[in-house]
Amino acid sequence: MFTLLVYLSFHFSLLFTITSSDTPPYTPTDYILINCGSSSNATSTDGRHWEGDVGSKFLPNDVANISLADTATEQHSSVTQIPFLTARIIRSQFSYTFPVSPGEKFLRLYFYPSSYSSGLNTSESFFTVTANNYTLLSNFNAFLIVSAKKFSPASLIKEFIINVQGMNQFLKVNFLPSMNSFAFVNGIEVVSTPDDLYMGNHDMYANPLKFVNCPNVQFEFDQNKTAFEALYRLNVGGNDVSPVYDSGMFREWASDDKFIWGGDQGNPLSNNEIAIKYTPQTPNYAAPPIVYATARAMGQFSTRFNLSWIFPVDSGFLYLLRLHFCEINPDLITKENQRVFTIFINNRTAEPEADVIYWAHDPGISIFRDYIVYVSNPPDGRRNKQDLFLALHPNLDVKPKYADAILNGLELFKLNSSEGNLASTNPGIAVDPNSLVSNTKSPNKGSSRKFRVSIAIVGGVAGGAAMALIIGFRTRLLSRRVILQFPAMHTWMSGTCVEFLINGPTTLLNFMFPNHELHFKGCKYYVTNLMICPTKMSKTVVYLFLKLTHILKFMISLKVKHLRRIYSVP
Repeated sequence: MFTLLVYLSFHFSLLFTITSSDTPPYTPTDYILINCGSSSNATSTDGRHWEGDVGSKFLPNDVANISLADTATEQHSSVTQIPFLTARIIRSQFSYTFPVSPGEKFLRLYFYPSSYSSGLNTSESFFTVTANNYTLLSNFNAFLIVSAKKFSPASLIKEFIINVQGMNQFLKVNFLPSMNSFAFVNGIEVVSTPDDLYMGNHDMYANPLKFVNCPNVQFEFDQNKTAFEALYRLNVGGNDVSPVYDSGMFREWASDDKFIWGGDQGNPLSNNEIAIKYTPQTPNYAAPPIVYATARAMGQFSTRFNLSWIFPVDSGFLYLLRLHFCEINPDLITKENQRVFTIFINNRTAEPEADVIYWAHDPGISIFRDYIVYVSNPPDGRRNKQDLFLALHPNLDVKPKYADAILNGLELFKLNSSEGNLASTNPGIAVDPNSLVSNTKSPNKGSSRKFRVSIAIVGGVAGGAAMALIIGFRTRLLSRRVILQFPAMHTWMSGTCVEFLINGPTTLLNFMFPNHELHFKGCKYYVTNLMICPTKMSKTVVYLFLKLTHILKFMISLKVKHLRRIYSVP
């Protein structure tokens, strides 16, 4: 009864709070465009006005001693003159300091790895970028990134969302060249976002934030310790959308054509005549009307394939996937249970029964849904590039009128690690797992987060695998210092749940139990660098493993706390 009342009250409130897409979009309180290396102001091809940084108030006092303004010697056909043809070349630690209002800010860094008049070769430029308490780029080489991309211009834009705290109303962007190298940047953009646009509290009824790896958990952001990197923003089924046609934050929306996966790509849809409506749950700045007025669908009776997209991402991080929906064919879909589909993210069920009309109540009303997913490291613990899959498929179990699925827009963000790190590795460069922390550590050391994970152990394997597991386990522990609670053995029923408590980030359990799906029971927090399920082991092997850990704790420098019991899986 309570759920019904909540649903009815939400539906009733929509009748009085829907706003038309004609309402003016968001106007940012902070809007800064810096054309680095330029001595004059200029207007880019999209009509935006950029301020040259020569003599700028945002630069340090000793700017002439540690940097120089430079100009590219050539202009690639894919690159605009503003802000890419001038650059600030940085030879030692250097900071731009922007006084801003409290709240979340888009920080966009523009790079054009070309040849410059000073003779410096940008292919040899390696540097780190931090902003306030977060490491955004580490040992970054723009030339390698651009060269590795199969479909991109010769320039590069790295976009982040930083929450500026009330007591620290400055956004300080630091550039630190690697040893015997230099840093460079062509443009910097700072734009405010509306309060709680991405990091806000999610209503568990109207728009829950679902943790795909642990479906029964309501995920929550710690806004004081969270930053994002915006990786992909797609106008699904439509064309590219220029930043000036965004809803006030100058976000660029790309076509999804290069990310759609599989032989069947569905049917692009568009409706330029429909008036997109917004609600308090989906305000008019969530995405521009052009994103909601286009879509990609499967067809009215399509069950032979999934509507799928693929995105290269970095392992070892959490990701926020925001999916935008709007039914734009009022002649076809007007009621609930006419188009119902399942949403899969990385082969996990994120949404078993997605019904846009059930969520939005009418055609033409925009809605979005957010999902958190963790992409684990490979067994060796080294971060690498992996593919994150999104797939939609009709749900025929609820007997919808049409076997179909639809998606209008998509945004994909990387969340920082517990150390404040957002940095990726350069393409083609292997990273020593023992150097991950030192290379990417944020200036904000802070306290380590504690995570409690219940991991289900079921089934059985040959007992001989246990000794190899223990040897590998001991070897791994010698190289990493962690605090780990080992459980005691309990009764073996239909399944057993082992509870670990880990203090600080570690790839330890990834090494112990590789290549297996995670099964959670009663998760409370998300976990960084840990998202695994143990290899299936028999009762004897589990018992042997747990007993040997008591011996190992005297042989290695590992702090082992008191034993915890194992709770049986119902």
